[in-house]
Amino acid sequence: MQKCQLHIFADASTTGCGGVCYLRAVDRNGNVTCTLAMSQARLVPKGETSIPRLELIVAVMAVQLEGHVKRELNLDLRPSIFWTDSTVVLQSIRNERKRFLRSFLDGWP
Repeated sequence: MQKCQLHIFADASTTGCGGVCYLRAVDRNGNVTCTLAMSQARLVPKGETSIPRLELIVAVMAVQLEGHVKRELNLDLRPSIFWTDSTVVLQSIRNERKRFLRSFLDGWP
């Protein structure tokens, strides 16, 4: 393999949340192969947890998922790509004044 990279997708809803990690590999001929590396899902506990809060929780879960897969694989990996459809998560990552998740998000682009 010439290049390997992890792509991590995360999402949340009122009933559950989860993340999935794919290994994307490109060989010397430019052929691309994507393989499921690991996934994780959780049921949302009953209560007053908002969707934005759940999206932030699942973003942290995605970072932890990436760390676990990187520790287990013995490959030279390119920087990981994280995918989310939550503007709340994206705004929280870019917020320079309040860094609620700084320890989990260090190293994100």
